[in-house]
Amino acid sequence: MVTGELKKRVDALWLEFWQGGITNPLTVIEQITFLMYARLLDINETDLTDILDQRDRDYCIAALRSRCCSVGADVCGAGGR
Repeated sequence: MVTGELKKRVDALWLEFWQGGITNPLTVIEQITFLMYARLLDINETDLTDILDQRDRDYCIAALRSRCCSVGADVCGAGGR
């Protein structure tokens, strides 16, 4: 059974659909399901973008380090790491 805050949020969403002219309960459930699916896609895309951005930053840092270290050992410290 749905209680508390979740029930209030579902009731508010249901009221929004009702006021928008969607009165068929199956249509409302379909629309809520679609909205949940679209939100999950957005979250997953954002997470993937963050992972790829971090990977790109790591790659650029490694590339810069390798270029600097190939110039001279004193740039990256002893031994040209």
